[in-house]
Amino acid sequence: MPALDHANISYQVGEQLGLPLVFCGPDGAVRSMTAAAVDMLGTSAAAGAGGFLALLTAAGVDDAEHGLAQSCQAPVEIWLQRGGRRLSVELRGHREGDQSVVYSLLPGTVTEEQEERRAEFQSLIAHDIRSPLAVIQGYAGLLTTGQAGPLTETQREFLAGIDDKISELVRLLDDFLDYQRLEAGALPMQLEAVSLDELGSQVVDEYRSRAARRGLSLEFDSPASAPMALADPLRLRQVLDNLLGNAVKYAAQNSWVRVTVAEDGPAVRLVVADGGPGLPSSELSALFDPYQRSQGHRHIQGTGLGLVVVHRLVAAQGGHITVDCPADAGLRFTIQLPRG
Repeated sequence: MPALDHANISYQVGEQLGLPLVFCGPDGAVRSMTAAAVDMLGTSAAAGAGGFLALLTAAGVDDAEHGLAQSCQAPVEIWLQRGGRRLSVELRGHREGDQSVVYSLLPGTVTEEQEERRAEFQSLIAHDIRSPLAVIQGYAGLLTTGQAGPLTETQREFLAGIDDKISELVRLLDDFLDYQRLEAGALPMQLEAVSLDELGSQVVDEYRSRAARRGLSLEFDSPASAPMALADPLRLRQVLDNLLGNAVKYAAQNSWVRVTVAEDGPAVRLVVADGGPGLPSSELSALFDPYQRSQGHRHIQGTGLGLVVVHRLVAAQGGHITVDCPADAGLRFTIQLPRG
C-alpha cells in the first residue's frame, strides 16, 4: 500500500478551508504555499528560493530568524508589513517525520490601532515612573557631594547603593520602552562610523567604581589601531551598558570582567566576558527569548528583558550577537558589527 502524502493532503485541506500555510523542506526552502499564505505574505512560493526566512524578512518581520526557530516550540507573534500597515500574525511550526515543516500564519487578535494605544499608554506610565526616580537620584547625588553636611563612609556606601538601584530601574524602563518600539518597528537606527576603542573606554570607566565595590577586576583591551564600526552610537552604547551592567552584577565576587575589541575579517568584534558562574549550554539560547527565563546557576532575577533588547538592537544595526560559556569564564557575549 503506497504511503500517504501528508504534505499534499494538508495543502489540499488548507486550500479548501482558506488557511494560510507554508510548506518547507528540511533545508528551509519553500516547497509550496496556499493561496491564503500568498495573499498574506504578498508573494508566492516561487519568490521563496531563499527560504521561508527570506520571505518573512522581505515581509518586514523583525528578528525573523529567532521567531522562526521558536515557532516549532510554541506559537510566536510576528508583525507583517502590508501596504503601509502592520498585521499581527501568530506563527506556528509543525515538523513532519522527514524534518520538513508546515507553518501556519493565523491573524492575531490585536489590531494595529489597539497596539498603538497600548504602546502610548505604556509610554505614559513609564514616563510617570521615571520622573520621581530622577528626583530621588538627584537628591541622592546632592547628599553624596556633602552639600547637606559631612558623611561617614558607611553613609556614602548606602548612597552609592541607592544610586546603583535607581540606575537599574531607569535602565529597565528604557529597555521596556525600547522593546515596545522595536516590536512596533518604530526605533530607527542612525548608522555612522563609531570608534569602539573610544566608546568602550568611556563605558568601562563608568563602571569602575561599581566593579571595585564587588572586588572585581575590570579590564578593557583594544588595539591602538582598532577599526571603526558601522553602528548607531547611542544604541551601541546602550548595548554595551546593558552587557557590562549584567557582567558586573552577576560575576562571582572578587573575580573579573573583561571587554575586548578586535578585528574580525570584514567585521569588528566586541566581546564582554565575566568570571562566572556560567549557565548550562542548554539554557544559553533562552537568554535572548522574551518568553523564557534561565533557571541556571547565576540566579538572575527580573525579566531578562535587557538581553532581549540587546539582541534586537544589535540585529537592527546589521550585527550579530552570540553567547557561550567557555571553560575559563562565566558568560561571554560576542558582538560582530560591520566596519565603518
